[in-house]
Amino acid sequence: MRWTTILLGYDFDIEYVNTTKFGQACGLSSLMQKHQMEIEDIVIASVENYVCTLLKECIRRIPVTVDDVESYMRTDRVIRKVISCVKSGK
Repeated sequence: MRWTTILLGYDFDIEYVNTTKFGQACGLSSLMQKHQMEIEDIVIASVENYVCTLLKECIRRIPVTVDDVESYMRTDRVIRKVISCVKSGK
């Protein structure tokens, strides 16, 4: 999840390459298995996992459904204007 957020700041294309055409693919994963995780990475992963779990639990307890939000968005003038601007690129 942390890498996803970091990568959002870049413009790139993802391309599938079959491993028969990319001989070093297995080597990369082997190197990662031998690499020791640093304490900072372990702490970040632990905190990230905790925050995701907490967020999911909070969302589960919200007394509002997706249908409620959609219904409100259809009737709210400002939100409709924002959606219109986003869709038209203005």
